[in-house]
Amino acid sequence: MTGDLQDRLNAVQAALDEARASVEAGDAVDLTGLDETVRAICADLTATTAGDDRDELARAIGTVINDLDSLAAGLAEQHHRAVAGSGLDAAAKSAYGENGKTTNDPDGER
Repeated sequence: MTGDLQDRLNAVQAALDEARASVEAGDAVDLTGLDETVRAICADLTATTAGDDRDELARAIGTVINDLDSLAAGLAEQHHRAVAGSGLDAAAKSAYGENGKTTNDPDGER
């Protein structure tokens, strides 16, 4: 069972690496199903009794936790940039102007 757990942890690690690369590139991230995968791994970990493998799996889980924290920080920064002046705020001002009227507003002055 521990080989299967390690394989699934490796798959989660690969998904997190891909997600982090997407965030760094400014792209959207799809983490659909990751929560269920991690939940199933955690449930299986509680049933694991293999001594030496437990330590290795614990290290792998620690790495996944660190990578999730790093991804969360990257997503927060990406969100902050998107909402800041160069992101959504600037796009909204471009679309609606400083006075809130659209550039195509027939009653507007633009």
